Amino acid sequence: MRKRLASSLMVLLLLILVVIGFQSAFVPSESMLPNLKVGDHLLVVRSWLAYPGGKMPARGDIITFKLPLDLLDAHDNGKPLPPVGPAKVEFDILIKRVIGLPGDTVQVIGRQVLVNGKPLHEDYITYPPPDGTASDYNYAGARPLKVPPEALFVLGDNRKTSDDGRYWGTLNRKYILGKFVAVLYNEGANGINSERPH
Repeated sequence: MRKRLASSLMVLLLLILVVIGFQSAFVPSESMLPNLKVGDHLLVVRSWLAYPGGKMPARGDIITFKLPLDLLDAHDNGKPLPPVGPAKVEFDILIKRVIGLPGDTVQVIGRQVLVNGKPLHEDYITYPPPDGTASDYNYAGARPLKVPPEALFVLGDNRKTSDDGRYWGTLNRKYILGKFVAVLYNEGANGINSERPH
């Protein structure tokens, strides 16, 4: 009887951990091609479990995060984010790959990403940006970008189309939601979630 009760409690605790420690995410755009496809449903470990005690993600981790819409708007006007006031901040949910860590300098020159002045070795497939686009970037293009403490620099794997750190700068660690673990399934580019805003 005790063994059965202990076993049932273990199963219950495991289920609770799965419910509160994991979440799903949906990929609505081509920004992470070819590694994540439009219509992918992902399993994500929540940030408190993936990065306990304020630990920073590792270079190469794929993370989900909430980004203030003001930062996304900076892509259009090239201006820095204004100071956060009492107004309510609206967010978009994005998924990108960690490239720069606190203290790193990052620069994207043509098809090459430099971290601390050296070419970054990426053991995953990326789609490079078109040649001659570095001057179009608000950040880490014409000049190296220094990543501040408690922040990251992130890029999409599809650098032809990704709206990422090149356009809105660094990401504060507090906005991280979780770490990508696996693709659960793909519903296709025209699935039921294809009309989600992104």
